[in-house]
Amino acid sequence: MAKVEIIGTGSYLPGEPISNEQLAAVFGREVIWLAEMLGAQTRHFGIDLNNLELRPGESNANMATKAAYQALSNANIDPHSLDLIVMATSTPDYPFPATALFVQEQLGIPACSVIELRSGCGGMAQAFMIATHLLAAGTARKALLIGSDLISPFVSLFRMNEPAREFNKEFLVSLAMFGDGAGALVLSGDSDREGVLDCLSMSISTGRPAAMLLKSGGALAPVGFRKAEDWQVPNKVFNHDFHAILEHGPELIQLARDWLLQQKGYDLSAVDYFIPPQVNGRLIDLTAQHVGISQSKVISDFARVGNTVSASIYIALDHLNRQKLLKSGDLLVLLPAEATKWLYGAVVVRWTMKA
Repeated sequence: MAKVEIIGTGSYLPGEPISNEQLAAVFGREVIWLAEMLGAQTRHFGIDLNNLELRPGESNANMATKAAYQALSNANIDPHSLDLIVMATSTPDYPFPATALFVQEQLGIPACSVIELRSGCGGMAQAFMIATHLLAAGTARKALLIGSDLISPFVSLFRMNEPAREFNKEFLVSLAMFGDGAGALVLSGDSDREGVLDCLSMSISTGRPAAMLLKSGGALAPVGFRKAEDWQVPNKVFNHDFHAILEHGPELIQLARDWLLQQKGYDLSAVDYFIPPQVNGRLIDLTAQHVGISQSKVISDFARVGNTVSASIYIALDHLNRQKLLKSGDLLVLLPAEATKWLYGAVVVRWTMKA
């Protein structure tokens, strides 16, 4: 079986950072205290706040492609070297075809295996599980993993038919915490260095209501909601059970910790960095407590970019790499988790890239 390692990382954030004050100028002062409670300072949007429309040239596929080029450049390889693309997103450009296929086209790759996962923060664990198995088996030699989410266009969707300044709390919390962005990394199965040591992706969704659910655009609401009154009914279009996430979200991290300790036998004190899902500052701060490690080892990128969903851990990892904070031999634990329908995972990585 081939050994698999990370050989490059990349990320892309659209536009300039948007402050809490800038959000408040459009959506009211309540956004500021919600953002500060969550620990958000800035985020990036693909939409222009002046008209709530996408800026020319912005799309999920374009963000993902730009992050991919960054990762390929960091790995010092050509796109044509890729055998496999695995992309996770919860906000595809279209219901079909897959956004990842447009990324392949923009990268100029005539033929390769392409897999798209409909997932949020938990998508990284799923992508690693698929890609590392294919690389280790020799089915592929170089794989591009991408997490990309374009949340901001839904701001105008949720705002539609809302009386001015009378937005519901679920919308305001979402507005305060989410940001757009894409992250990517390149995996190689052509090395004698073992970089990816373990990965896990699990779901415990049975019997648990989804804590986040976007109904418009699926087969049950293929063209959205036709009647204006539908938009006035709480949870009719979008459900964000923030309290359930705060209450039960830590359990996902604890389950990942138990797998690392009890099933795999890792000494967590030997881990140099833990990168949890960048859900919000409050839950990130609780990671050290729930894992039983020093707070200094927990990476939080939320204040800078908000919750970029499937891209969040990729972006945080790339930021560490670009800041030259990682050194060869460092042990990292990535902790993708998602409360939409309760997914958790863990990816254990020995960093092999030189600073």
